[in-house]
Amino acid sequence: MTHYNYPAPTESPFFDFCQYIPLLISAVQEELDRDEVWQDSEVVQARGFMQELYRYLMQLECSGIMDYSKSIAFTQADSGTLTLDSVPAANGVLLGVVVIVDSANLAGFGTLQIGISGDTDLYQTVNDNNLTILGAYETFNYQVLGASPAAIIATISANGQSFAGRIILRYARL
Repeated sequence: MTHYNYPAPTESPFFDFCQYIPLLISAVQEELDRDEVWQDSEVVQARGFMQELYRYLMQLECSGIMDYSKSIAFTQADSGTLTLDSVPAANGVLLGVVVIVDSANLAGFGTLQIGISGDTDLYQTVNDNNLTILGAYETFNYQVLGASPAAIIATISANGQSFAGRIILRYARL
């Protein structure tokens, strides 16, 4: 079992806990990503708790943390690679990805995945959304992007289908 050490706060938690929110989110997600955790029958409940923890943490009044979103429209005409965020914030946290399908056509079988060059479905796979059914499809990622994050891209394949929608990237950063 790997143990992780995180720096202790330098002041009372009332004064500097905000700087630890992205770290807390990513540490819990890292634990949920471990293979041993997936063997537990309570994984669905644990994921639900993680989402509730995220909602709680993002409601805290913290002057040092900023929660923001970036929305990008897409259609079948964007088949290929669509750059969603060419320069993500350094050391930011990608909290989640939402794909909203505003217009769909049952003919064809278009696909959409979101990731980075070399790992095009890192943040959302083709199984996480459905371009033939109107709706919102959300994945919770909690990925710390690092000091020099790669551009976030969508890989779209129309495959004879017409569709339109929006992709929303939800971030937190210090």
